Amino acid sequence: MLDIFDFESRRISKNAEERNPYTDEFYESLLADLKERVDEDRYTHTLGVIEMADILCDVYGIDKKKARLAAAIHDWDKCYNDEEMRKRIFAVGANSYATEEIIDKMPKVMHGATAAFALGIEYPNIPSDVLRAVINHTTANVRMSRLDMVIYIADALDPSRDYPEYDELVDLIGKICLEDLFCRVFAESTIAVIKKGKPLHPKTVEVWNANLEMYNARHAND
Repeated sequence: MLDIFDFESRRISKNAEERNPYTDEFYESLLADLKERVDEDRYTHTLGVIEMADILCDVYGIDKKKARLAAAIHDWDKCYNDEEMRKRIFAVGANSYATEEIIDKMPKVMHGATAAFALGIEYPNIPSDVLRAVINHTTANVRMSRLDMVIYIADALDPSRDYPEYDELVDLIGKICLEDLFCRVFAESTIAVIKKGKPLHPKTVEVWNANLEMYNARHAND
């Protein structure tokens, strides 16, 4: 199976369409395709994530082109129901990123991984760090790149969101470092899942504990 994170193998793939992923033409074509794939609310959400990612990039000095691209495709596979997603996981080879429990009980949480696998193969010039940010925008990871954090935070702070902690979190942008902001957003997102009575992803505790340890190390002298 082709490894989507093997950039060179993807770049020279003879069967894949190779296009510059940072042109306005490519970006607009992706948005046009997305609009046909998802419902109106999801498309509006995506535009909001792009907007928030742009703000975060300005504040924290992240590459806007990469963030814009990752934000545009982060919910590419939100159009599938549970059974369709199970089929999609195996069709694109994303089962290597999932346990049987995830595929059986919460397949939709894999929408970032299936999007990254599918688009990474179809468009081999999409950089691996962009694809990783797409994967990590759902459950996060033990070690998040700054691009990962921007997409995760932008997804949670899309301007169309409406929840009690929203204004407080947005107000923290620029007042605390990106890593601390990620920890705050991850905590609120996890609490929200619990309040909704939904199951947590098996690695949520691992992700929280690892990032909390790094948070405490950053603030050891406070």
